[in-house]
Amino acid sequence: SGSSTKPHPVPEDIMNTFCFTQTTFTYINQDESPLTYPGISSGGDPDDIRYHSYYQWVPIFLFIQALVFLTPHFLWKCKEGSLMTNLLKTNEHYLIMTTAARKLQFKQVSSYLIKRHGSFYVYAYAYLLNILFNTLAVCFNIYSMEMLLRGYFKYLGAQFIDYMWTRRNATHLTNPLD
Repeated sequence: SGSSTKPHPVPEDIMNTFCFTQTTFTYINQDESPLTYPGISSGGDPDDIRYHSYYQWVPIFLFIQALVFLTPHFLWKCKEGSLMTNLLKTNEHYLIMTTAARKLQFKQVSSYLIKRHGSFYVYAYAYLLNILFNTLAVCFNIYSMEMLLRGYFKYLGAQFIDYMWTRRNATHLTNPLD
């Protein structure tokens, strides 16, 4: 006597937005059956579920990472003022120059360096400070990536090497990258 209900089709953009903003999950201790894909289970203990909710933050996070890496570069470009570019530009055609032109160019560069002797300490300190900023940027990005991914990928490289090393002897191992 009743008719079956037919759901209205959901537009693709609405479905994509919904999936983008929602979390997904995998099972930590999934079935060891060769028929199931890693992370998939027929059910079980809710404590064995790992939720993944970082997808929507990845574009923002990558933009922030780019800014963190570009900041020391721009600071160095402001401090350096193309000094090295201009100094090395004089050696651009060194191989096709005559011997007299080479000697003249060498004399000009060496006289510039001799006149400025002792004035490059600030330049050297700025360079070392820039190296320190770059190192801190790498450390910050590693730490923030671990925070974003909740440490899930911390030992993935070691697990993959272990898998590659031991898979010759075992056929039942699961690739950690799956």
